[in-house]
Amino acid sequence: MSILSADSNPPAKTTADIGPRDLRRWGPLATVAWTSAAGAVYILAQLIGLLIFMAWWTAVSPNVPIKLAELETNGPLLAIVLVVSTPAIVGVFALAAYLSRAGIKDYLGLYLPSGKELTLGLFAMALIIPLSDFATWLSGLEAVPEFMSKTYESAKAMGMLPLLALAFVVMAPVGEEIAFRGFLYRGLAPRLGPVLAIGITAAVWGGLHVQYGFFLQLQILLIGLVLGWLRWRTGSTILTIILHGMMNAVAFAQVAWIQGV
Repeated sequence: MSILSADSNPPAKTTADIGPRDLRRWGPLATVAWTSAAGAVYILAQLIGLLIFMAWWTAVSPNVPIKLAELETNGPLLAIVLVVSTPAIVGVFALAAYLSRAGIKDYLGLYLPSGKELTLGLFAMALIIPLSDFATWLSGLEAVPEFMSKTYESAKAMGMLPLLALAFVVMAPVGEEIAFRGFLYRGLAPRLGPVLAIGITAAVWGGLHVQYGFFLQLQILLIGLVLGWLRWRTGSTILTIILHGMMNAVAFAQVAWIQGV
């Protein structure tokens, strides 16, 4: 059995599980293999980002040692790593989509959403963001996780807030949505069905956000389910990128307001 399989009579974009002109695709095993390769490239790119950060730190703070215990919440480091690594993993998924012969646009769902689809997405986010904040308040947790506040503070202290904002609001949504709602969903849905594909991508996505703690990971899982449903309903990964970026922008603004900008 070939790891590439052909699909006949592809449905229309608005009701498709995966998208129009679905001529060929990678199967689930090949999808996992490509995702693992992208993960390896991501780690390598992170190491390159770390080297760039160390060179920058030595230039701007030659007499200040880097505290290893604070690297996890070092805003400049996280910003540089995201800016360097996101194009690398997007490139891997674009290559995989190209080799599938379905075309990068079709395979990854890179369609501009219609006005109705954008409205649907905005409505979903208008519900889920306040509900998430309310659940956080009920749990007694801080509205802004410690990870985010420390990351923001360190970037602010070094004058790197613009780069952190770019990384958090633009780069992270682009990379994560193309990886999960784009490539991973596209490879799993035809064989496993959209429900299971949405669940798997949301669970993996939420599980990777260990820096936020278990409760917020559950919220991220639920958001992932909503984004996955929108991907299935509209066929557009660009829509989920826009919505993901908006959510991150709201979270970034919350931190800025609490920290006094």
